[in-house]
Amino acid sequence: MFSRTAIIISTLTLFTALSLPAQADKGVKCDANGRDYIICTSSVLKTSRLYSYGAENFFTPDAAWCEGASDRGIGQTIRLAFPSRKTLTAIEIENGYNRTPQTWKNNGRVKQVSISSNFGFVATKTLRDSPNAQTFQVPPRKYKWLLLTITSVYPGAKGKDTCLGVVWPDLR
Repeated sequence: MFSRTAIIISTLTLFTALSLPAQADKGVKCDANGRDYIICTSSVLKTSRLYSYGAENFFTPDAAWCEGASDRGIGQTIRLAFPSRKTLTAIEIENGYNRTPQTWKNNGRVKQVSISSNFGFVATKTLRDSPNAQTFQVPPRKYKWLLLTITSVYPGAKGKDTCLGVVWPDLR
């Protein structure tokens, strides 16, 4: 069994090998959770007494990744790396922090993301302001990496945090 430190070091080495954009090497928070892909974020909200908000939460029901920027998270990124080189056809997202209806309402949600990849710009997608899963298609390809950049948000009722619950790539 690898230690968490060994996995993070291996992940950073993998990103360099996959030729991610230069900013990917600086301060990333990553998790693979035994999947065919690795997911990294540009920032993470500080852990509270009861909850953590890191990339590992993309794999955990009723949890969420919450960005750690001082503003609403415009410009924060989620990077998906695909070492298995399977074909990506779609991405499923649960928008917001879905622990409870009140938690979802209190925290910001992603309104729009710009998507780029090792092949260049892919698309700009607008997410519904809904806790239900939503899927959007991407051109089917064997991507090395995909970068989702938050370009606008739905503000939450409290605070400036923006959160995402699930980000699942459909790999074939």
